Amino acid sequence: VVYGIADFDRISNLRPQPHETFNVGYIGTVNFSKMHPDFVPMSAGINIPNVRFVVCGGVEPILQQQAERLRAAERFEFRGFVENIKPILETLDVFGYPLCKETYATSEKSLQEAMYAGVPPVVFPFGGVKHLVQHNQTGLVVHSHEEYQHAIEYLFHHPNERLRLGRNAQVYAQEQFDGEMLTKRLNLVYEELMQSPKRQRIWGDAANSAE
Repeated sequence: VVYGIADFDRISNLRPQPHETFNVGYIGTVNFSKMHPDFVPMSAGINIPNVRFVVCGGVEPILQQQAERLRAAERFEFRGFVENIKPILETLDVFGYPLCKETYATSEKSLQEAMYAGVPPVVFPFGGVKHLVQHNQTGLVVHSHEEYQHAIEYLFHHPNERLRLGRNAQVYAQEQFDGEMLTKRLNLVYEELMQSPKRQRIWGDAANSAE
């Protein structure tokens, strides 16, 4: 597997910044073709004092409406599209990235960047995400609403474990998501293909190809 390459230069020299709230971040596509449909109610049900869910990536009014109906709007910050994510990552405690079961997620550059920044992720094992996070090593992989909530609560109550997972995620990202290493790996794939014998291929009905 050759992962899509993230641009780590834009978060180089990142330094965690002090903050008063416990910040759980989501950076990426903000609609239910990718995001878990219960993102807001799952998050709103997390029992952590002074928690903030920082959501970056477009505008989805239904999420704001859900938060308001649950009387949890003060817990969410919907920031829309954010070009410079470095200040966001510097103030996150956890990367809460629950995607839907039918997600088209593959290499997930935002997840790579969060791990590179040392922010421990909590994810579902859907799409390409299951190949990026190792449970209890570089993050927490959950399988239900309750597990998602308990995982984030656990990381709040166990800061040393949060630090351990974040450091592991950072080292793993530096080693496995390195652009130069991935480029060399991809070149090896092409070199192997070039050594394969040529084969004649016929696509469809040639007589009707103009139709």
